[in-house]
Formats: sequence, C-alpha cells, structure tokens
Amino acid sequence: MKLNVADQAFSLCVRERADWCCERCHRPYLDRKGAGLHCSHYFGRRNYAVRHDPLNAACLCFGCHNYADDNHHIYAEWKHWQLGDLYDLLVEHANDINRGKRAHKETKAIAAHYRHELERMLEQRAAGTTGRIEFADYF
Repeated sequence: MKLNVADQAFSLCVRERADWCCERCHRPYLDRKGAGLHCSHYFGRRNYAVRHDPLNAACLCFGCHNYADDNHHIYAEWKHWQLGDLYDLLVEHANDINRGKRAHKETKAIAAHYRHELERMLEQRAAGTTGRIEFADYF
C-alpha cells in the first residue's frame, strides 16, 4: 500500500511521541532516523477510519513489528494493556464508516495537521522535554 503525505507526517509524529524508541523492547534510535523504526498500525492502514488515529499506532522496531504481525493475539494483549479503557474507543473509531470516508477525502488537511503537531512536539524537545509526548488526533 502506497504511503501518502498524511501517512508520512503521521508516522513522524508516532516516532517522535515515543522519543524515537521502540515501545515494546525500548531500543533507542539515537540518530532519530526512520530506518528500522516503524509506525505500526494495530488495525491495518486499509482501515481509513483509524489510519491516522494516534490510538491505533505504535512505534516499533523492525523486529518487534514483525513479531506483532506474526503474533496478532499477543499484539492484541499488548494493545489492551497499552490503551486500557481507550481500547474500546479505538474499536469504535475503527468501525466508524463516516470517519473513514472523511479521512479518505481530507488527506492534505490531515497531513497539515500532523506536520503542525510534529512542529509542536519538536519545540517541546528543543525546550528539554524527554520521554513520551502525546499529539492530538485530527478528528
């Protein structure tokens, strides 16, 4: 599946949120480059309703991403643990057909939103913030 401009901006936000560290094995990527560190989607990118939903994404290294893809039942347990009560909200978003239709039409606006969020996060990093920095969903 081809990446679009919104995917690229969203992926950078997911990695920055995790401070360029795998959320499963905690391996840091100190060079802050994308090679080997992925934006993993719990519900696949084909589901436009949650393709750019921060709840649906995790920052995983290549090995952990492959492990999650091959062991979805374990990924599901981890996602339940990670989100807690928000897991039900993610499922609700994933099943929202109107949200998916809107997201499919608003790719450029979604990209602009996540570029703005990334700028905000980078300003916080420059000010000395370390660790996880949350970012706002487009919707």
